[in-house]
Amino acid sequence: MNRVIALIMTAGLMVLAAPAMAQPKEVKAPQPAPDIKPAPQPMPGETKEIRFSEDEMSQVAAALTGSWICNVPHAAGAGAADVVLSVAPVAAKDLTDLLYAELSRADALNRPHRQAIWQLHRVNGKLRLKTMEFRRTRGELMSAAGLWAAPDVFPALGSEDLVTTLDIELNKSKDGKSWTGKTPHSYPTSMGGAVEMTSEVTISPDAFVSADRGIDAAGKEVWGPGKENPRGFAFKKHDAGVKVQRFPEGLVVIDFPSQVQGNPAQNGDKIMVQYSGYLANGWMFDSSFERGTPLTYIAGSKFVEGWRRAMMDAKKGMQRKFVIPGALGFGDSGELRGKVPANATLYIDCQIVDVVPGGGAAPVGLNAMPGGPQGGASGLKPLDPDSPEAKTIQEKIRKQQEAKKAETGTAITPPKP
Repeated sequence: MNRVIALIMTAGLMVLAAPAMAQPKEVKAPQPAPDIKPAPQPMPGETKEIRFSEDEMSQVAAALTGSWICNVPHAAGAGAADVVLSVAPVAAKDLTDLLYAELSRADALNRPHRQAIWQLHRVNGKLRLKTMEFRRTRGELMSAAGLWAAPDVFPALGSEDLVTTLDIELNKSKDGKSWTGKTPHSYPTSMGGAVEMTSEVTISPDAFVSADRGIDAAGKEVWGPGKENPRGFAFKKHDAGVKVQRFPEGLVVIDFPSQVQGNPAQNGDKIMVQYSGYLANGWMFDSSFERGTPLTYIAGSKFVEGWRRAMMDAKKGMQRKFVIPGALGFGDSGELRGKVPANATLYIDCQIVDVVPGGGAAPVGLNAMPGGPQGGASGLKPLDPDSPEAKTIQEKIRKQQEAKKAETGTAITPPKP
């Protein structure tokens, strides 16, 4: 497989790395990942806002927020690939002025190639952009994948969950509309035959340019943008086509661009879906991808309530992520085999393989999903927000959010320019 030049926020902003061409097989750590509690979720009609420490930080964050696209050539010189960088402000337990950044192929936005946290801070009065990777087996946090589109449900991280990789010193232009910067010194690396690397960026509301360079032991540049792109790889603003639905009870559904076919599933239709389920800390508690067999079930059958609602309009070909708050997941009891703690938020990535009109037998291949405390009979309809059931769920979520807000003390919406 050809290697493609891609942003790798775990080491710098741009280096050589293999593309994510297919659904990766998850590698479970021998010990459970450290606990990361869900970020506070806004109640219906409630507006929360990230507050950056300084006006200039807010301006840089506003310039970076959104999706960016660049056509990047293959390292072997044959062809090119569109890659998309997506950025959004997020909250943390003990850190401020953060942005979540992820890189994906344009045709696989639901499976990011790289993820990172960027922090704006000052050293000796100079504004810097720090890059940090997740302290995970491969520097990833798949529960967070795609949540740049819904940062209000991003898992609340802490400094213990991140590893700093490099820092870029930013300088504001005379007109105050852009920033350029570079690392104040080289940083150690072992990628692509290099022993150290440097990074440079240019940031403005309509352009993002990144140039990482690897240097070998003899002082020779062994990888970087190349002669064709001496300034670096230029990204331009891009509508990624990602759609977000928010439901009153706290359920969030994210749809990625895909080739959708047929009509929405009806009660009694057979649905085939490949999925992976994660806890907030990134621990994968269940995956049909790992088993190699899609989950097959009948629409309207007894299921975790959040899953049932999220899949009411399921169509063949959908690439979807949904975030299920604990009250719509396994609730106070958790999952019976102990894989899911009580009131845990569930992060589900799924691909709908097929929707077959008609009926079928009982669910096949389902592991941790069926029969949660909100499961019920077929004929699911959205809850009336004024119904006693909906009010009970909202009150439970409100109490959980108050506790989480007291812990994080941070609100979540994009900064204003």
